[in-house]
Amino acid sequence: MFDVAAGSIAPLLRRATRRCRDVAWGVYCWSLVVLLAPILWCGVVFHRDIERNWRVTAHACRTLLHLAGLRVQLAGTPGAFPSEPVIVAANHTSYPDNVVLMSALAHPVSFVAKRELSAWPFMGRFLRAIGVRFVERRDDRRSLEDEASLVAQAERRDTLLFFPEGTFTCSAGLASFHLGAFRVACLAQRPVVPIALHGAGGIARWSVAAAPWRHYCHGAPSDPPRRQRLQSHDAAARPCARCHPRSLRGAQPADLRRLTADACQYPTGSRRSR
Repeated sequence: MFDVAAGSIAPLLRRATRRCRDVAWGVYCWSLVVLLAPILWCGVVFHRDIERNWRVTAHACRTLLHLAGLRVQLAGTPGAFPSEPVIVAANHTSYPDNVVLMSALAHPVSFVAKRELSAWPFMGRFLRAIGVRFVERRDDRRSLEDEASLVAQAERRDTLLFFPEGTFTCSAGLASFHLGAFRVACLAQRPVVPIALHGAGGIARWSVAAAPWRHYCHGAPSDPPRRQRLQSHDAAARPCARCHPRSLRGAQPADLRRLTADACQYPTGSRRSR
């Protein structure tokens, strides 16, 4: 009887210990955010130099991930971001995606986000200070105006980063892509560089087991070749396949979704439960 009781208690103790460790790690991570966020906000919003603000924020993101014990691993060609402006398309798994991307990208980019974020207290002013561009999603007239503004910015040699899914949910897998990023690429005649994030969604959960210490940003992009449809460059750089903007007129969003899904190793169209 004693052996039976001991055998049932031991798994309960292990689960309780693991849960306490997970919660402690989550509290530690949020404590880092609470500590660093006000310092970063004050160091950014009072400066008008967007590039400077972006680099300060990127450094803060790298510091946060380092202190949290999280590492970003690049697959593909790290540091080989094209010198020419591009349209970057990344899958969206959680809010920490932005932290991971800013820590990994070597050059400033302008994130494209929903306009509702601009009205958030404190957050809206901070996002504008680092060059985030807001787009209207419900008003068609304003959406067209925002699209024209993004095209003009891309033509001025700025790199824009889109999340073509438009949002994220608690389920894994890729949602349907919106066409906004690809329309801007066609109109501005800019290459599209897809980036696949894998594992970043687990950062938002208070679990060491569910959120591994290594999170991956697949597809650090390299210079996009000319006259190519969406296709892989080679097996090692498959997540960072490139295309020329003229080829986008005949390409479908499903092509890029399939490429990104291959890099993330889950099927297109699936919304698997975590």
